[in-house]
Amino acid sequence: MLAPQVLGYSQRFAAGYSTRRASLSFASLLVAAILALISGCASNPVAVAETPAQKAYAISASYNVILEAAANIVEDTTAPIDLRRAVQAAERRTTPVIESLETAFADYQVARAEFAAGETTADRLEVATRNLESWLSQAEAALVEIASAVRGR
Repeated sequence: MLAPQVLGYSQRFAAGYSTRRASLSFASLLVAAILALISGCASNPVAVAETPAQKAYAISASYNVILEAAANIVEDTTAPIDLRRAVQAAERRTTPVIESLETAFADYQVARAEFAAGETTADRLEVATRNLESWLSQAEAALVEIASAVRGR
């Protein structure tokens, strides 16, 4: 049998270091990266998106990463209760917005395809585009809210 050091485990593991803490730390790093992107760095996928479709995908992907980190925090019984409650509350407010964004995006995709096929009017496409853009704005704000809660701010 190999010694713990040979397997890559440190003495922290032998002393009861939690793998949950390791995953929480990794999740925190991921959230920090997403927050840096959202806050205006040049590589922000939401900021560099050029079309409503690209922006919807960027917001949805970022939300999924942050939601995973949020779930880790809520499940971590060693996390402060106030942090866990704040993350839960932010998730309850954010998830319906993201779900509405996804619905608006699906409607937009249908309207765009129908317009391209000559099956609907430009007005219908314009309404779907404005609705999507409204949800994009709301979802971006909601994304910042849940990311901030996950960071503990």
